Amino acid sequence: MKTLLIIDGNPLVWRSVQTFSHLRTKSGVRTGCVFGALEKLIQGVAAVQPTSIVVCWDIGKSRWRRALYPAYKCSRESKPAELLHGLTADEVVNQMGIVKQILSRAGVHQIGVKGVEADDLIGILTSGLNLLSNYDDVVIMSQDRDLFQLLGGKVKYYEPVQKRWIEISDVQKKYGGFGPEMQTQIKAIMGDGGDDIPGVHGIGDIWAIKLLKQFGSLDALLDPASDVELNKSAKGRAVVASRDIVRMALKLVTIPKIDNFQQYFNPEETEILTQILWQKPKADRYSLVGLVEQYELKKFVSRIDIILRENPNFSGFDSWLPELSFEQKADLFWENR
Repeated sequence: MKTLLIIDGNPLVWRSVQTFSHLRTKSGVRTGCVFGALEKLIQGVAAVQPTSIVVCWDIGKSRWRRALYPAYKCSRESKPAELLHGLTADEVVNQMGIVKQILSRAGVHQIGVKGVEADDLIGILTSGLNLLSNYDDVVIMSQDRDLFQLLGGKVKYYEPVQKRWIEISDVQKKYGGFGPEMQTQIKAIMGDGGDDIPGVHGIGDIWAIKLLKQFGSLDALLDPASDVELNKSAKGRAVVASRDIVRMALKLVTIPKIDNFQQYFNPEETEILTQILWQKPKADRYSLVGLVEQYELKKFVSRIDIILRENPNFSGFDSWLPELSFEQKADLFWENR
């Protein structure tokens, strides 16, 4: 049984800002994001027990989405440099760089393309397994619900914060009986405030689901033949007035797949991605000692080289990172620095 674990890298680091912002070395170097990211990664590996691991990273905002809609994720750029928990964005990004270096030394395959988001890379990987390798299963590890649309067949989803598997039935429960294949249509109608994607004014998920149940599909809803029925209500008239917005939003929320990604990527991005996908992880192993001593994380981080091998043995793994309270985790960190 061969399982490929694909990890959405950026949330591992950013989700650790609040929980571990207080962690520092004796010299004052902040290490909380490194600690939190590696902890979640280790827990995820223990739960999934993969034979291979790939970590996908955002390298800037999505170029093709910005070209389609310049305001995409613009509100994130207007946030103050100082975060709520005493960390600047630059300090978080610096710790993200440390995580990448550690994973590189551990032999973990990492993918990132400038101007391409991790979601799109994950979409290409999960839909192109036959081109990459003969895996029995592929597991996405992320906290991003946008990736629910990729669920189905060989593709499974593990949520590391709540430490649970997301099933298709969970998606159906959240979206009024609709499965992953309808998620993009629902979001196209309601928009996505977190990514600054507009939708139909005054319509949220409840009404979006009602409209799709009434008309059967987004295509039918946006067809001019539906105008007579839509014009009977204020929300219906809002849909009629927002057809172009909904069509654009559908493109923005849809994750490219292996068979159509060249419609979204430019030649340079396509060439870089192709080269990365066909690179083989280095066979030789690198010691973590020099790197982890530099960041004073030796004992904790050195476990990564044992855990994240090309063909790891996961027997007894759960005992390596028992369930601990927040205070115990902090104590463990300081003891094992």
